[in-house]
Amino acid sequence: MRVQRLGRNQHKTGFTLIELLVVIAIIALLIGILLPALGSARLLGYQAVSLSNVKQIMAAQLQYEVDTTEMPLVRSGQGGTQGINTWSYGGKNNDIWWKTGGKNWADDPAASRPINPYMYSELIFEDVEGAVTTEPRVRKGRPRDNYREVLELPVFRSPGDKVSYQQQWPRVNNQISSYDDVGTSYHTNLKWFYYMRDVQRLSFWDAFERGVDRIERAVGFDPARFVWVHDETADIVANDSTEEGIIGEFNELNKSVMGFLDGHVSYLYCEPNKFRTDYYTFVFEQAGDNPPPL
Repeated sequence: MRVQRLGRNQHKTGFTLIELLVVIAIIALLIGILLPALGSARLLGYQAVSLSNVKQIMAAQLQYEVDTTEMPLVRSGQGGTQGINTWSYGGKNNDIWWKTGGKNWADDPAASRPINPYMYSELIFEDVEGAVTTEPRVRKGRPRDNYREVLELPVFRSPGDKVSYQQQWPRVNNQISSYDDVGTSYHTNLKWFYYMRDVQRLSFWDAFERGVDRIERAVGFDPARFVWVHDETADIVANDSTEEGIIGEFNELNKSVMGFLDGHVSYLYCEPNKFRTDYYTFVFEQAGDNPPPL
């Protein structure tokens, strides 16, 4: 048998160790360059979803206002204990904490939130013995609190919503999102109410009723600048007396998704400890307790 010898110019092909390490280093470098860009693209996608959610919420709110000539602002609670919440306008059921944690007056079921039927007309919102279900009837023996977990209304969930400030305001709860806590990531602006109560010294319900009247009549403010709903970032930043602010849901300092009373939505920078800027207002722009005549 004849054996062919390899000549000097003939050799086996393959990577040397140094070449392999160079390839690995290049791949690692490319990953390092691309990952921040991919992360930014993902956050932009989340931001677009949140803006779309608020746009749909604003459309439902405007249709509710047309049908009822009222704003979807409702009193929470039953009997002698009542209050107002930033989440009672729409969203799913509260976390069970709101029933057992001493604030059951704020435990607003999805069936009592005004714009839910406008957002999800295909669902049945039925309040059965304090429990909300999408089913027309309740099977006997089924615990009513199970219904807290049945209903999901994803338009009210922001992709950037990871924590809740609601249970122990303004302290943060890292174990639950605002959506799972109070049923929505987006909160109604009530700063106008606190301004009228604390600065103008009106009584609790007098401030609320006069403020609602002004909103329904669009008196004393520009609807294109008056914020109706926003994510939690705006709430924290606007009330931040330290003027430091927070990193918002989409990894940017003090920026929040906002829906305005005229129906448009924006992603804006919030000024710490300010209720009014050149771009938005949370309070009425015209002074005085009573709205002027139309």
